[in-house]
Amino acid sequence: MQARNKGNIALAIARFREMIAEDPNLQPVRLHLAMALMADHQDEAARGQLEKLRSDQLPDDIRKIVDDALAALRERRSWTFNAATYYRYENNINGAPRERQRQGGRGTWTFPEPQKAHGIHVDLSAERRLPAENGWYAQFESSLNSDWYWNAHNYDDFRFRFGMGGGWQNARWDINLIPFIDVLLVILIFLMLTTTYSKFTELQLNLPSASADASQTRPKEVVVSVAADGRYMIAGQELPARDTDTVAAALSRAASAAGQGSVIVISADAQASHQSVITVMEAARRQGLTQLTFAAQTGGQ
Repeated sequence: MQARNKGNIALAIARFREMIAEDPNLQPVRLHLAMALMADHQDEAARGQLEKLRSDQLPDDIRKIVDDALAALRERRSWTFNAATYYRYENNINGAPRERQRQGGRGTWTFPEPQKAHGIHVDLSAERRLPAENGWYAQFESSLNSDWYWNAHNYDDFRFRFGMGGGWQNARWDINLIPFIDVLLVILIFLMLTTTYSKFTELQLNLPSASADASQTRPKEVVVSVAADGRYMIAGQELPARDTDTVAAALSRAASAAGQGSVIVISADAQASHQSVITVMEAARRQGLTQLTFAAQTGGQ
């Protein structure tokens, strides 16, 4: 008893076990052993000692102590629930900066006004610990936290957390490892009900047709004809290849012949690929030819 009163539960348990080993009929000692085991969170061992006492003939007051102790052990294995709710007010829920405008490298940045929000916060939690032998236990935890703003639904949130793990506990220490899974949902149901889904109609483009014969070279114009099969013709001369370097070299020669300030006129067939037109534009960029235009389809062609 002195060891237990001094807080040395392990020593007290050892002494009580020695006394029970010498005389198993010492009911008061067995009761003190059960209480010491409960204090040390050795629930299964304590339950065994209490069940042995309960099977014996006991005075009514001692039997009540035993029954209360068994009820306390059952309570440790049950679920514990907690709930809380309170009014919540945010004076800047959108996180707007104090400065409404700020100068940047590309002009003035304007930020939104701080938005106030009124709502309700709800906390719900449940926990259960399942004791095992020698102070070990398994533990399950779950919690639900939610904020609902009646004037700012875009900032409503819902968080659910679930954890499952285990640990070890005695009269002085409680060590556990409980991994948690957090799920943060910004009111998915609200978004699903309020989101508008739109179907965009594809733009129908009718590209102009091109004909090398119909193209007339004007002063300071370099006409680049793009056939349907991707062949190029620059200033009336068909190119032997279709790569960007070949097109760039041909453009450079034609622009030099046309003179300073020449304009690149791209005349592409309606069936020509977009990539073939982009190749011409890239070739002109490499040669520093910045004046580009596109030829329009003439009537009947």
